[in-house]
Amino acid sequence: MTAEDRRTRRFFIPGGGFSRRPVDAAIGVLGVLVVAVSTHEASDGAGALDIAVRNVADDLPRWLVGVFNAAYFLGFVYAAAAAVLTLLTFTRRGRLPLTLLLAAGVAIAGVLVASFLAGEGWPDIDPAPVHASSEATFPVVRIAVSAAVLLVLRPWLVLTYRRLSMTIVVIQCLAAWMIGIGGPTDVAGALGVGLVAAGVALVVFGSPAGYPDLARVTRALDELGVEADHLEFAEHQPWGVRELTAVSPTLGPLVVKVYGRDASDAHRAARWGRSLAYRDQSAPDATRLQLVEHEALVTLLAGKAGVAVPEVVAAGADQGDAVLALTAPPPPLAERDDLDDATLDAVWA
Repeated sequence: MTAEDRRTRRFFIPGGGFSRRPVDAAIGVLGVLVVAVSTHEASDGAGALDIAVRNVADDLPRWLVGVFNAAYFLGFVYAAAAAVLTLLTFTRRGRLPLTLLLAAGVAIAGVLVASFLAGEGWPDIDPAPVHASSEATFPVVRIAVSAAVLLVLRPWLVLTYRRLSMTIVVIQCLAAWMIGIGGPTDVAGALGVGLVAAGVALVVFGSPAGYPDLARVTRALDELGVEADHLEFAEHQPWGVRELTAVSPTLGPLVVKVYGRDASDAHRAARWGRSLAYRDQSAPDATRLQLVEHEALVTLLAGKAGVAVPEVVAAGADQGDAVLALTAPPPPLAERDDLDDATLDAVWA
């Protein structure tokens, strides 16, 4: 691994398989709904909330206007810098540059379409610094482009920068309200355009699958000292965890469980759902390695108590993901070829 690879991996997750997720299509559909509603509101003129926000912008102190102005500008700079970093390392990012270009193109086209449908004409795309109580435009161009770029980049970024990107989108929207560059309708329309652009681009080109590919799993097993041949994905996949099958020359059939980003996301969703349903916090957040350690510990304790469980072969982490290797459980009695019908009848009796 080169020094440049190590630097970029501070921001981007390692490469792997690609998939088209239903959530990406859902983001695009949500964006269409937001754009439709906000376009209808904008065509009717400024609403009470838009007027109230503009009046607040008129009364803000000049120093606070400067703070929001800087936040609005720096948010766009952050999105542009992220896009430039991606393009400079395009040989390591696979299809991401094309995804970014498509998202930016759809965002620009969406801004034009929404602006004309709302009767605003050509949108204001002047990148000069904004000032309080400036003329509101629908939709806000910078927010639409920034949201599209950062939402497209989100699946490729490590967790820290995914959260930072979403925080910047929220701050940029609030800053646009506070300095009067656009009211809630203008900002919502721009955010909807960004959602549509990101959803379309991610559905067309796909996004990182959230789990390592076969080559990375093979390398991880080698580093853990596990010899495994004929590694392939299992036919039936459990929710959140990728399951693979392999054959070890010394241990026989193996089951390999890979806890990637999808596994931690699934655990987080289950934890939030439990908190909403039971109003408690009994399931703390966990990293991928902690999830593997938990399953390995429970398996060992169950085996110690006399429960028939697979044997834990190895467990460890590889570039942020976690791998657990187990011996394959024996097939059900009815599927075993070494038992005759009389023996099976005696077992079931």
